[in-house]
Amino acid sequence: MKKMTELKKFFMIIRIKNNENIEKMSKRLKISASYLSMIESGVRKAKGNFIQTFLNEYKLNKKEQAEFEKAILDTDLEISFNLNELND
Repeated sequence: MKKMTELKKFFMIIRIKNNENIEKMSKRLKISASYLSMIESGVRKAKGNFIQTFLNEYKLNKKEQAEFEKAILDTDLEISFNLNELND
């Protein structure tokens, strides 16, 4: 099951506002849909080049830009634990 990170929530809102799905968004950002999915789920970090491309493409207002930056930080700081692998 894929994680619902803050970044994924943010991207879902942006996709809805722009009538896009993950494939359309990834094409617009010139990356694969699987790579975008990895960024959304926190498997890969959103780095400078990706962030700048996103900001250039989506022209966020100040509030959205602050939400985007917070979502990146929250996703980067998220820690996951798999309790099924712990011993008694």
